[in-house]
Amino acid sequence: MGFFDQPSEEEKKQNLAKAIATTEQKVRDKASRKGFDVTKAVYVLEAYVPKEDETKTISRPFVAIYKDKVVQMKKSLFSSGNEEILLERISSVEITGGMIPSVNVYTSGNVLTFRTDVLQGPKFVEVLKGLLGKRGGFNSVQASSDVEQLEKLAALLEKGYLTKSEFEKKKKQILGL
Repeated sequence: MGFFDQPSEEEKKQNLAKAIATTEQKVRDKASRKGFDVTKAVYVLEAYVPKEDETKTISRPFVAIYKDKVVQMKKSLFSSGNEEILLERISSVEITGGMIPSVNVYTSGNVLTFRTDVLQGPKFVEVLKGLLGKRGGFNSVQASSDVEQLEKLAALLEKGYLTKSEFEKKKKQILGL
């Protein structure tokens, strides 16, 4: 291929897949060196430090997808620890665009949010959605619409159109609780 020749779509896909695999292997090696066991992880990425933690954190957190859970592993000046979310509790996952995308992993009572790069973030979401789609009873379209419904309800609550009890009742109905 000459200097001005453009790669085919297939070559672009292959190059992207190779870059993602290379990056992930480097992240796996780095996580292992930092003392995190990611040998059984399906996918691992290194996230950016959240702005509120920039002054307290000594290294970037790792986020790993396992067959049964998602784990965020952090070390800071004052502590280290893992935040685990079981796959069965995850209702949806999304990524917001931009130069430094954010990934949001939603559960019924929590949101795990982390910043990542444009290479690892979409792959993380793709892998997690694939695992979520394989579990019994999960419908990614339904989960996504559930989050959208909850966001609309929260906006109505904030504007004063719903009472707190009405919001909670509808939220439980949407989440099937």
